[in-house]
Amino acid sequence: MAQALAALDTSAGGIGLSAPPAGAPALLRALKAELRGVVGRALDAAAGAPAAARASAMAELERLGVRPAGEEGRWGSLIDLRIEQPAAHPELRVALLTLAVPCGEDSSLYVFERGPAAFRLALAHESDLSERTSEGNRLSYGFLPGRPKGRWALAVSSAESSCVSLWRTLTTRVLLEGTDPLRPRAVFASSLRFHIPAGYTLAVSARDFTLRWTGDPTFLPWYPRWDALAARYVVEGDSVRRAPPLAPDAESFVLAWLGLEWAEAERWLCRAVSRSSGERWHRELRAALPGLGASPQLDACTGPDGKERKQCEDLELMLTRPGLPRTTVYTHVLLAKQGADRCVDGVASKAQP
Repeated sequence: MAQALAALDTSAGGIGLSAPPAGAPALLRALKAELRGVVGRALDAAAGAPAAARASAMAELERLGVRPAGEEGRWGSLIDLRIEQPAAHPELRVALLTLAVPCGEDSSLYVFERGPAAFRLALAHESDLSERTSEGNRLSYGFLPGRPKGRWALAVSSAESSCVSLWRTLTTRVLLEGTDPLRPRAVFASSLRFHIPAGYTLAVSARDFTLRWTGDPTFLPWYPRWDALAARYVVEGDSVRRAPPLAPDAESFVLAWLGLEWAEAERWLCRAVSRSSGERWHRELRAALPGLGASPQLDACTGPDGKERKQCEDLELMLTRPGLPRTTVYTHVLLAKQGADRCVDGVASKAQP
C-alpha cells in the first residue's frame, strides 16, 4: 500500500488542486487499516509499554515500506507516530498516526484497550478522503473526566488541510465507544471556521474543555483578535454545550457567531428575534465571511435607519463585491446584552457603488 501511494503523482496537475489522484482514497484507507494492525501487534509485543511499542511499530513500518515524509510529502509517507498512556486510564493506550498528503497532513487516532490476552482496538477516529478532495486533517485530543467507572469519553478536534484556501474548518467532537470501533458514537459535534496562520490548542479540565486560538492575528489586519478568543464547552454526562461568553468583544463575537453551525448559533439570537430571520442572516453573512475586505468598525448605537436602540452595539462589516459595476455592501449587525453575554438583535445591509 505504501509503495503504491508513494508512486502517485502529487504535482499540481496530478492532484488537480482539489481532487486526489485516482485510487488514492481507497489506498489510504487500506494503508490505515494495515497500520492499525501494526500498532496493535506492537502493543502486544511490548506488553503495553509506550516507548517499546513505538520502537517495535517503527521497525515493522520500515519493513512494510512506510518511509518518513521528506520535503515532497508523498502520499502515505510517515510524519509522526505517537503512542501514549492516559494517566487517568491505565488500561488504555492511544496511538496518533500522522501521514503526509499533498498540501498538509492526515492524522488518525486509535484507542486500544488491554484485554485478558491482547490489546483490542476500542475506538478509531480517521478522516475519510473522498474522491473529490485532497484534504487531510490535524488532530488534538483529551480524555474527559467525570465518567462512570470503566467508561471514558474523548474530546477530539481536527482541522483540515487544504490546497486551495487559507480558510479552515475546525471540527470538535465528543466521542464514546460504540459497538463498532470504526464507528464511535458522537454525542457532540461542532464546527468553527478560522483563517491561517491562526492555530488552536485543546485543553481539558474537570467539567469542560476549551479551544483557544493561537498564532499571529496581524496576518490580515482586519481579522479579529484570535489571541483573545476561546471556545469553552461544558460537559454534563452525555450533554455538551458551548458556554458563554461567546467572545470578549463585539467584533470577535460577530465573527465567532458566524463561525458556528446554525444549530448552535441560534442560541445567541436575542429572544425577540424570529428564528427564520436569524437563520437567514447567519447563512448570508457566513457565506460572505471570506470576502470581508475591511476592518469592522464599532459605531454608535444606532441602526442604519437612524433609529436609536438602547443597550446595544452596532458593528459595521464592509464587503466589496467584484465585477462591474463594483459595489460595496455595508452590513450592520446590532448586538444587545443578554445576561452575561451578547445576542444578535438585528442585521441590515445597504449597497453603495
